[in-house]
Order: sequence, then structure tokens, then C-alpha cells
Amino acid sequence: MFTASDFRRQAWNSLKGKWGTAALCWLIVVLITGACAALSFFVVGGVAQLLLTGPFTLGMAGLALRVIRGFPISVEQVFEGFRDFVRALVAYLLISIFTFLWSLLFIIPGLIKAISYSMTYFILLDRPDLSANEARKLSMALMEGHKWRYFCLMLSFLGWMLLCALTLGILSFWVIPYMEAACAAFYQDLLWRQTAQAQNQGGAPGSWSGN
Repeated sequence: MFTASDFRRQAWNSLKGKWGTAALCWLIVVLITGACAALSFFVVGGVAQLLLTGPFTLGMAGLALRVIRGFPISVEQVFEGFRDFVRALVAYLLISIFTFLWSLLFIIPGLIKAISYSMTYFILLDRPDLSANEARKLSMALMEGHKWRYFCLMLSFLGWMLLCALTLGILSFWVIPYMEAACAAFYQDLLWRQTAQAQNQGGAPGSWSGN
């Protein structure tokens, strides 16, 4: 079974030759969403941030998947989430609302649900036939029995997060794409496990387009 270090290593190796582009993509996202956050005291700023977060999250997930699957990436691809604007927005709203509601019980249930929903954007990319809510539910099913592994993967980036703080966030332009790629590698591993399980049971492995 792959460990957190295996996923990080896969992400690191897959990003070779792509670090600059990935960092520039995250810089663009930060600048645009940061400008909206700065204007959040105006209604238009808050609305803009609400509308942009989902598509940008989908775009970064798409970049991470392309990195892990060995495809070239470009700066323009960070905006590709806007081609699927409605599903990206609805997914963001659903994840935010359900995570918030579970967090009202206590922080741990909220964290568990956030982890359960963590594959939603990757699923949206691979399954254009699903609605945002269906992708959220499929993420929950896909993460069943794997939430602790994902938590350990995120926890393994704690040192990098501390370094980001020490560099006043500058290092985050490389660390965030690194984390995204590691999450994409984790998602890819879940797909392989699902396929192997289906084959062992004598069924079809499922329709994952893998664009």
C-alpha cells in the first residue's frame, strides 16, 4: 500500500520541468481571488469571490491531474474550470455548506467530511456525466476506508506549511501545486484500487474517462 511519502515522491517527480508553470498558475489564482477578498467589504467583491473559487479549484485540480498523468500543462489551463462553471460552483457551495454544518457538531466531524469530499473536483473532471452532488457522493464512497491515509498525506506537508509561513507565503506558490499533485496521485491510486476490486469481483471497472 502506498504511503504519504510515495505520493509526495510521485508528485515531485511528475512536476519536474513543470514547476514554473504550476507556480505561475497558483500565483494567478491567488492574485485574482485575493483581489476579490480585499474587496469583500463591497458586495461585488464577496459575490465575485464566491463565483470564482469553485472554477479555479476545478482548474487547479485539472492541472494536478495532468501533471500526475504525464500530460503537458500551460497557464491557460488554470481557467478551464470556467468551462464547467455551473458544476464547479455547485460543488463548491455543497462542500462548503455540508462541511460547515458538520463542523457545528464539532471540528472533527467537519474535518472528516471535508476529507470525504476531497476527491469531488477530480471526479468532476473524469465524470462529466455526473452532477456536482453525485460527484460529492461518489467522493464519499471512494474515500471509504481511506480517510486516515489522506489525513496522513496532508499532515506530511506540515513542515512545508511552516516553511511557507517563514517565507511570508512566497514558498506556497510551489508548495500548493506540490500538494495538489500529491492529492491527484492519491486519487489515481483510489481509481486503480476501484478497478482492481471490480476485476476481482468479476465486474466492470467503471467508466472513468481520464481526460
